[in-house]
Amino acid sequence: MARLAALTLSPVLLVAWPGIAFTPPTGTYLEVALLTNANRNQFVADDSTTEFRGILQVTVVAPSGAGIVGPVETAGKVAQHFERGSPMAGATLTVKVDKRPDVGSPMVDGDRIRVPVSVYWYAFG
Repeated sequence: MARLAALTLSPVLLVAWPGIAFTPPTGTYLEVALLTNANRNQFVADDSTTEFRGILQVTVVAPSGAGIVGPVETAGKVAQHFERGSPMAGATLTVKVDKRPDVGSPMVDGDRIRVPVSVYWYAFG
């Protein structure tokens, strides 16, 4: 989340963080979801290293009617910000981006266009 908060876009976009009240603006904004996956123990010992995995889903949400180029370009900038191997230091773990983020196909959702960016991450602890 901290790495996403450090992303500078022009124009600056509001961010809908998970679990925090948000009123969507009429313009473009980012919507964030944290999708965790099942943990895996690397070895059989009870105190062996655990691998944590998940997806940080960042969706560019833009008004429909102006085309897909702008939202897709913004999604590309989000993906560039999370290049493969990018480290993100947490309180107790260092999280790394597993692979280049996927930019999904634009989807029309009522009066909005939504372009998802999937950031795959992992950490060992």
